[in-house]
Amino acid sequence: MSFLDKTLQRYHDQKLRIEKFFIFTWKIDSKFVSLLEKWIPRVVIDMGVKTFNISLPSYNSIKSTHVDLPSVVFHAKSLEHLYLRGYKLNFIDNVHFERLQRLSLTRVYIAEETFEKIMSSCPLIAFLLLDRCEGLKIIKVNKHRNLKKFSFSHYMYGDSIEIDFSTYVETIKIVGNAKWYHQRKYFPHLKSLRLEHLQFHSLSFDILPCNFPNLRDLSIRHCYGLKQLQLLNHSIKHLTLNSIRDKSFKAAIDAPNIVKFDYCGSFPESISFAATTSSYRWKSNISVILGDDVDASSSWFLKLNKLLNAVSQSEISLCLYLYNRTKNQQIEDDPPPAEDTIFYGGGLYEYTVVVENLNLRFQRHSFSSLSAVINGLFRICRPRKIIGLNWFANAQKKWNRECNQVIEFLFEIFRKYVEELSLELFDEKEKEWHSVQSTNLLDQSAAAMGNNIQDRLQKLRVRLKWRLDTIIN
Repeated sequence: MSFLDKTLQRYHDQKLRIEKFFIFTWKIDSKFVSLLEKWIPRVVIDMGVKTFNISLPSYNSIKSTHVDLPSVVFHAKSLEHLYLRGYKLNFIDNVHFERLQRLSLTRVYIAEETFEKIMSSCPLIAFLLLDRCEGLKIIKVNKHRNLKKFSFSHYMYGDSIEIDFSTYVETIKIVGNAKWYHQRKYFPHLKSLRLEHLQFHSLSFDILPCNFPNLRDLSIRHCYGLKQLQLLNHSIKHLTLNSIRDKSFKAAIDAPNIVKFDYCGSFPESISFAATTSSYRWKSNISVILGDDVDASSSWFLKLNKLLNAVSQSEISLCLYLYNRTKNQQIEDDPPPAEDTIFYGGGLYEYTVVVENLNLRFQRHSFSSLSAVINGLFRICRPRKIIGLNWFANAQKKWNRECNQVIEFLFEIFRKYVEELSLELFDEKEKEWHSVQSTNLLDQSAAAMGNNIQDRLQKLRVRLKWRLDTIIN
């Protein structure tokens, strides 16, 4: 603090201007507060600072722990960028932020009247970030024609915060408990929209040209209450649906210019893409979580087949999670399946979908469960590349034994139905894949990657060329 005091005094005596002023601290006491109270007025008024950034320690939603920001900051006409963390902004008389372009408030208590005064005095505001702030119930930024980017996050329980945007905004990110009244509004400039942990108050969300004519990126993650998504938009390039909570969720998508589609979660009721979705090859990343009862019913792979067929126009990367929620479940030793159990299921089921990349992640499941999953999986899709096997078990010794069982089972399938097979290992130093000159997976990879089987498998890529005349039954 003494060094800071002397340095600022020297700058002040020499009448130097400060372009940017940053202070970050995780510990604060009365002496430090006194130092700030002494120098903040001089920095923001006398020294004409343009970027002012102070981050103080903040605690879990306790209003009394915040430090009051000197009101002189609101009279700093030279300020262009203001970043505050851990302060308390109470009632103020006047605000002079004629040049302010960026405002970032993190873990700040701010009175609603103060927020309104600040926003009304910022005609040039282009970027606004509100992260875990307290004291606000309504956020109105609907008259700010220069506001291009808005980011909001709020994880507190209680009533939702209402947000009303300017129709000139280009990027919107809302994370947490908030209400956004977008119905019947026209956002001609909006290009990116991210909604996360949001409670939808309408069962349906429509992305139509009449509302969002220039929207390119749409991301909906971990949201609640959404039953239906209707997307009819020629400008959409990237679409992300992550951890959709409702199994009755439906999505109807018509996006002729889509480049990438990401889906993660359980099986939805339906996702459909229009036949004219894209005139060129686009990519889809599908991550599906299977529950505890995958080996009790064959319905899961019928649902997976439906989902893969919905994105069959694209280059598909599939990640399959087999997760057992019973943490302390004792995994029994299972004998290897009989010869005639490979691709079990009864009846003919001709595959229709090619998967470019397949990633398998298993956790605390017996060999019988895993073999059942692999059986069902290869009946509905043919992966060109298997990238990594991720397996988590309760004991390393048991893990190695079961891992070898699964590998032997996989290669038994490959010997029957694959025309060509090649192995590659990822070199961490060179950041490249290198061919392994044998299909003896464990022995050949041990020399390059040591005896940790799990580490080797995660860095393994298997290239497959399936026989064209094979029908699985």
